[in-house]
Amino acid sequence: MALGENALLDWTKLKTYFPDLADAQQAYFELLIEAASSTANRYAKRKLKARDLEVVSDGPGSSLLLLPEYPINSITSVFVDRLHVFGADTEITDYLRYDEEGILYLDREFPSGAQCIKVNYNGGYQTVPPDLEFAVVETTWWNRGRLQLGNIGTKSLRDPTGIGTDYELTVPVNAQRVFEEYRRNPA
Repeated sequence: MALGENALLDWTKLKTYFPDLADAQQAYFELLIEAASSTANRYAKRKLKARDLEVVSDGPGSSLLLLPEYPINSITSVFVDRLHVFGADTEITDYLRYDEEGILYLDREFPSGAQCIKVNYNGGYQTVPPDLEFAVVETTWWNRGRLQLGNIGTKSLRDPTGIGTDYELTVPVNAQRVFEEYRRNPA
């Protein structure tokens, strides 16, 4: 099985954490890696792994344009065109980049308007940060336990009268916190 574009970890890297894993388990663990990576993206509310993107967005009417996937690794082109043609005459190059934050800055305002900005760029982590990688490893292993043992992720609370409430947790709490740290803070 080939891992998809969202996978924040691969089989070789997982085996550095768990060297006793058998090669016959690779396909099984790659499915778990995909699931854990998708969970990380969902909590972060963005795609975390680097990829080429073409984004057409509304103009913010301010000097800052927030790109959806970051950090910015490279930019091929930025167009500003209220007519949505995005020809060579509408390309701009006089912006500043704040790569880690995924922000483009103009010393004037980007226009406001529907779908008037197009950016072709590569965004996301080319090298997954260690805390994020470990949270994906932990979630992968945790999901393995849920599937094999059946009760990991279940929390049962009982009040003094014996009445109980059961919760199914979707991801280890410490991994969830790491994933949420990768959300863009509201400006």
